[in-house]
Amino acid sequence: MDFKNKIKKFNLKWIDYEEIKKGRKIVPEIEGVYLFKFYKEIDTISGEKTDIIYIGQSFNLGHRLIQNYLEGRGGKTTQRIHNNLIKRKYVSKIKVSWHPTQNRKQLESKLLKDFENIYHQLPCWNRSG
Repeated sequence: MDFKNKIKKFNLKWIDYEEIKKGRKIVPEIEGVYLFKFYKEIDTISGEKTDIIYIGQSFNLGHRLIQNYLEGRGGKTTQRIHNNLIKRKYVSKIKVSWHPTQNRKQLESKLLKDFENIYHQLPCWNRSG
């Protein structure tokens, strides 16, 4: 089973990150899990392809996706993602979606484990460096 089938049950609605950056789309200030999807599929070490490049969780999705990642407020991981989105100009090539849940840490952990079991690696932006 590929990862797309694993996340299908969440009925995710993908939004261009550029639309959030321009203020055209609102991100709710709720807790949940979020995913970044690249504009095309990329190779993984398992030989399979995926377009999911990041899986994360936050107590406040609006704050995380706007203030942290777009404005660059935060620690090492936040700065790395901010640099990819803004300085390297990937923001126009990324779609984002989220799933509201109070069990955000557990769901993030399960999704990362499922991803790693399928592709034998974490999503590329979940890896440091």
